[in-house]
Amino acid sequence: MLASARRFLTTGLILFGLFAAVAGMAPLGGGASAAAQPQLVFRPDLVLQAKFGNVLEITNAGNRATASGFVVRVENLTQGGTFFEKVNQVLAPGQSVDINFFACPTTTFRFTADDTNVILESNERNNVLTAAMNNC
Repeated sequence: MLASARRFLTTGLILFGLFAAVAGMAPLGGGASAAAQPQLVFRPDLVLQAKFGNVLEITNAGNRATASGFVVRVENLTQGGTFFEKVNQVLAPGQSVDINFFACPTTTFRFTADDTNVILESNERNNVLTAAMNNC
């Protein structure tokens, strides 16, 4: 009976330790849980830049995480209207993709990468760029 009680108690403590680790609590015995340790989070970071006369460059400036399947919202601030440009490429960290626009005469656009927040990024505040473009 004593062996059975020890086994029950040991099993209960192991299960509590697993629950504590999942819940982020310190396990019995005062040890630090895995959740208390600093966690590195790898996320993409989409950055927009106007290049040349009519090219929008989208770069994944993130730290070891890819970005794909997002949409760029394009608003024509000069003549009005909005359209969306789907980016189907997988952007690895440091990788860029260019999108060309026809803009003659000079047209001011507002570009918003990942307008619907499909991608969880390390910096969501750098997703909008307003630029005048001209390729006449």
